[in-house]
Amino acid sequence: QIGFVSLQAQSGGKSGYDLKEYNSHSNVDAVVDAVIVAGLYPNVAHAEKVTRTDPPQLWCKKERVYFHSSSVNHKVVNLESDWVAFYEKFATSRTYIAATSLAKPYSLLLFGKSIVVRHLERMVVVDDSVQLKMAAQTGVAFRELRYEIESILKEMIETRTT
Repeated sequence: QIGFVSLQAQSGGKSGYDLKEYNSHSNVDAVVDAVIVAGLYPNVAHAEKVTRTDPPQLWCKKERVYFHSSSVNHKVVNLESDWVAFYEKFATSRTYIAATSLAKPYSLLLFGKSIVVRHLERMVVVDDSVQLKMAAQTGVAFRELRYEIESILKEMIETRTT
């Protein structure tokens, strides 16, 4: 145990597996979306709007992909985000992605691996493939936030295992 869930809660305590205190944000869509992105990353695709009436074109790295007909986003013309996380990618006549969820840029910044800030271009690049147009200060702030989170987690793990 490294301090995230108490031993009593893990064992069910007297009342069984009631972990309500650990689900306090389960009704906040932004938090749930971020957790989904964290679980699915690096399976993300970029959505590019070409026309007003057609669904966006999807690109996974440099590969053109399409929403599978089973995806909840299959017929959506105007996505609320330029990024989509997906569970699976497979090819038949085309390459499809299924089990999709919208991915907000801040979630990608938090759960991606490397962050490179291109100050002059006003762009932040996550893992060489996710390009986000934003102020350089925002990218630097997220990079520093990630260093702090990693440091805190490392300390929690080291102090619990010694």
